[in-house]
Amino acid sequence: MTHVLHVRVRNGIDDLMKYPRVVATPDGESHFEDIGVPLEVAQVVPGRPATESGPPIATSAATLLRIAAGWEATWHPMPKHWFCVTLAGEMECTTSDGETRRFGPGSIYFLDDTTGKGHHSHVVGNADWIGVGVDLAQTKTDSANDKAIVARFVEQVTNQGHFEVFDELVASDFVLHSGLLGEVRGREAYKQMALSASNACPDPHATIEDLLGAQAHTVVVRLRYRGTDTGGFVRGYPATGKPFEFGAMYIWRVIDGKLSELRHEADRVRLLQQLGILSE
Repeated sequence: MTHVLHVRVRNGIDDLMKYPRVVATPDGESHFEDIGVPLEVAQVVPGRPATESGPPIATSAATLLRIAAGWEATWHPMPKHWFCVTLAGEMECTTSDGETRRFGPGSIYFLDDTTGKGHHSHVVGNADWIGVGVDLAQTKTDSANDKAIVARFVEQVTNQGHFEVFDELVASDFVLHSGLLGEVRGREAYKQMALSASNACPDPHATIEDLLGAQAHTVVVRLRYRGTDTGGFVRGYPATGKPFEFGAMYIWRVIDGKLSELRHEADRVRLLQQLGILSE
């Protein structure tokens, strides 16, 4: 069955337009829900007949898309909050509760499952899917809140060692991508890695030199790390007892008030040289 834009008319005013939303639940699953948007009569074009419109939705970009027939994306959460509009072809989406819906020409749907298991997508039929993906804008308040969460993690966890706030700040399905530390999946695995680093360096201090909010709930941080290697700070090497200082770049994603993903690059060469592991 193909789901298209649905409007219920009630005497020409306060009509209700509905569109489906894919939403993630706290337990990591996903499901469809139908969102109703009230419409009101509005003068959109001066001097012309009135139209019906809903409240404005703040967006930041629109991307024209062509996806080949037969394309399939297995279970995945969205990297950003995305409205999709089908112009041609048909897209099939399945949520983790087993419900499947198809979206043909003229349909609009909202992919809002940025955490958890996500959904499964498939272009059905012999025709390519052609459409538009529209990014929702991140407000200044959202950006400020996201930056505050990152700054709190750096100060309370990294600098002060208050690991009791770890679960409050980090999502259960957290993922770390790091050239220095490798890939770590899950909050508990990341916590154990952070605890090991803290035990190997009793006096860590990270100074935030730049803290920038970007689109799609992304926070970019430039840090300066200082500390002393008393317990084998670099994996695979014994403790050196030497102080170190190096720079690092962090790109955090913050979803629903929690740190959900981190891409991390550090000046590994400088660190190894200071510890005498690598000759200058």
